[in-house]
Amino acid sequence: MELYIGLAILFLLVSACAAERASVGNRVLPQKYINKSYLFISVFVLTVLWFLTAFRSISIGNDTASYVRIYNNIVNNGVSSKTRIEVGFQAYCYVLSLFKVDARWFIIITASLFYFLLIYYIIKYSNNYAFSAVLAFCFTYSIFASMIRQDFAMIIVLYAYQLIKKDRKIKALLLICLAITFHNTAAAAFLFFFNWRKVKYNRVIVLVLFTIVLCISGAVSLIILKVLNVFGWDYYALYFSGKYASSGWLAVFVDVFRALAFLSIIHEAYIDKDNIETRMAMNNSVYLCLFCSIGFALNLFTRFADYFILITIVEIPNAITNSKIKNKFIITILICVLSIAYFIVVLIFRPEWNHLYPYEFWG
Repeated sequence: MELYIGLAILFLLVSACAAERASVGNRVLPQKYINKSYLFISVFVLTVLWFLTAFRSISIGNDTASYVRIYNNIVNNGVSSKTRIEVGFQAYCYVLSLFKVDARWFIIITASLFYFLLIYYIIKYSNNYAFSAVLAFCFTYSIFASMIRQDFAMIIVLYAYQLIKKDRKIKALLLICLAITFHNTAAAAFLFFFNWRKVKYNRVIVLVLFTIVLCISGAVSLIILKVLNVFGWDYYALYFSGKYASSGWLAVFVDVFRALAFLSIIHEAYIDKDNIETRMAMNNSVYLCLFCSIGFALNLFTRFADYFILITIVEIPNAITNSKIKNKFIITILICVLSIAYFIVVLIFRPEWNHLYPYEFWG
């Protein structure tokens, strides 16, 4: 636990950099300003996360051992159509196997891809590197150490999202289709093509509350089960009678509260603006709220929400830094501190959610 307490302290220091940068706003910074230092600090701390993810033991992360078995099976037996593992991920493993890559290097190479693409994304699209780095620690470290297939899909969706902003919808469509070959939950990204021009904040709040009531009552579960039955997806119906159904509501409540807070920030930042970028940011916040809300019916739906929370790593810092929101310094510090605190609290009181400590290197 000392390792993660140390990381928390490190990222609290980075939070101070994030708040200082946010308070400056979108003014042009002089060359001598420490913004370049912020970039160096952000890349450094994310590199630390990469190191811990790349060289972790197979006991770190609930699914790491399973992915090592999957990889070894593909190395020994090749790609198979008789498995639920998506073809894109199987192809990735198969290509690595051609170069005689063992399981340890499979983990190292995969983690390296994740963090390289994430760091590049932050450098290219964030206006507050330090803020984005803190959110990346809180939102991605634990999942990058476990959900490898979905991690690939989420990283790909990040870039598809930016392509849609630039009205390059064909390329974005191809990227989303590629993401689905790694994890079929990436289909949620098709929602980005529905670009609602005017999102009424109050209506979203009402819709979220209405969704929560329907989920708690069981109505949403019944509707989803009927849809699954129509398409013959009986395997997925089993989740609604398992441990993930109507459970973990405390975590879901926190996710919904955080999503609504982010929605409020985005709404306040862009209330007087209306362009493709601001609409996309607002729509992303709405989808995040809705998928988190559906978690009250089946907490696995929060995995769909992961696609949208990952996008906030850049959208929230940009919204605060570039807008005329008051008290930017305090808001940034508050978001960073609460996010780091929540990460530590989960680590201590809910270690079974994703086994991250005691940390072990690959033996």
